[in-house]
Amino acid sequence: MDAEKYRVTETILQNLQDATKNYPTVKILPLKQAISQQEGKDKARELGKNKNADIVIWGWYGKTQQKAAVSVNFEILSAAKDYLDVGKQVQGKPRYMAVAALESFEIQVNLAEELKYLTLVTLGVSAYAADDWDNAIKQLTVALSVAKPNKEAALDPATIYFYRGHTYDNQKEYDRAIADYNQALLLNPKYAEAFNNRGSAYGKKGEYERAIADSNQALLLNPKYAEAFNNRGNAYSNKREYDRAIADYTQALKLNPKYAAPFYNRGLTYGNKGEYDRAIADYTQALLLNPKDAEAFNNRGIAYSNKGEYDRAIADYTQALLLNPKYAEAFNNRGNAYYYKKEYDRAIADYNQTLLLNPKDAEFFNNRGIAYYDKKEYDRAIADYTQALLLNPKYAEAFNKRGIAYYDKKEYNRAIADYTQALLLNPKYAEFFNNRGIAYGNKKEYDRAIADFNQALLLNPKYAEAFYNRGIAYNYKKEYDRAIADFNQALLLNPKDADAFYNRGLAYELKGDKVKAIESYRQALAVAQDPQVKELTQRKLKELEGK
Repeated sequence: MDAEKYRVTETILQNLQDATKNYPTVKILPLKQAISQQEGKDKARELGKNKNADIVIWGWYGKTQQKAAVSVNFEILSAAKDYLDVGKQVQGKPRYMAVAALESFEIQVNLAEELKYLTLVTLGVSAYAADDWDNAIKQLTVALSVAKPNKEAALDPATIYFYRGHTYDNQKEYDRAIADYNQALLLNPKYAEAFNNRGSAYGKKGEYERAIADSNQALLLNPKYAEAFNNRGNAYSNKREYDRAIADYTQALKLNPKYAAPFYNRGLTYGNKGEYDRAIADYTQALLLNPKDAEAFNNRGIAYSNKGEYDRAIADYTQALLLNPKYAEAFNNRGNAYYYKKEYDRAIADYNQTLLLNPKDAEFFNNRGIAYYDKKEYDRAIADYTQALLLNPKYAEAFNKRGIAYYDKKEYNRAIADYTQALLLNPKYAEFFNNRGIAYGNKKEYDRAIADFNQALLLNPKYAEAFYNRGIAYNYKKEYDRAIADFNQALLLNPKDADAFYNRGLAYELKGDKVKAIESYRQALAVAQDPQVKELTQRKLKELEGK
């Protein structure tokens, strides 16, 4: 055949060079070597690898008087080969058409456009595979601009929308991702993966019902789709429908026992249910499958910490930090574990690291403040609580904690101001009323103190400490019967409260009931652990018993 006359190869090369001229890293080179049908893919791959090529295109064409035949092979050598499944028409399947199409250059133009389209898609998906999201979006968008959807296309444009959607998803641009999945589903309503991914994007937006609906649709199309079960489980878990979530994760694992994500997610859900042993078992399985999962180590550490196994928790947080030295949450969690072990300096060192990595997280300042407080470094504690409140002025617990620190410094007015602010933010928190009541009591404003203890007990009728504190206030007001009634309630809730026994004894003594006072003091002595309480109680018994 007269190659110069029909210029198929030249037309394709020129079109590809024009399409990629704005990509400095892309070069289009002629092989200048024929590949026979017998040599096929193996020869093409060998030649491509020798030239470090990502794509090799080869084929043949011929004609009779009536028909022209064309065979095209589009061989992907880059990572994109794991993501793209091109049609048979670019895998060597001959195409037959009228000779006029060759002589009018219709075939040449169509082939050139088709191969340009496939090349642009491959470049985009190669960038996607390399996590180069910006280039992936750019190149896939260009590919879509030249795509011509039809049943004979070598690659359905729905695939491009799918990968661009996934790229937007990785950039946390969920609305754009959803828009692309919508387009993919318009082109291919049976695209289970697009339903699954759209559901995942809805889940990340907090639209859990839509997420579940899409997972359901994916599973109707593919009942053995483990990832769709996993994603539906995530939506149920976020809705706090933990048993449904666990059922879905379990189904995903039946379909794919080597799928680490459902083990991790089921562990997270068991943790939310307070089933820490099951959570630990699942995180352990996830780590067997993926030993470099820093989050799984971190979360297993949380489960161990919740069980009070702080050394194991610390070991896991440390492993998470070896894998990801910039993992602020793991530093914070390890700091918490050291705090619970009363190793305050180590806890503070970890909180310092946390704050170096994330200096705008109010919780981390609050946690360091608690550690300083327990070291009795009240000014440092107050400075950290103050910083937490600058970052989050609606952080009720930080107001409460700062109030406690001011209280211990005997700055009662400041303490009361902070408790009041905490109550404005959370008026249903009994502890805040109790704490403010204590501060009022120390200012000898007993009626205000009692009013706060009353409010605390309305919110929590089983709040032993509030009964005890109200009893103290009544004692100071010389309302001994009311004081005794409150100490009795406190002791019903906490029968080993030596302070309540002691102060009830004091109320009886001040009331003039020596017998009951002695009885109550003896009960205090029987349960007392604090040496100071023991000493005071023994002194009272000696006074009353005349010994």
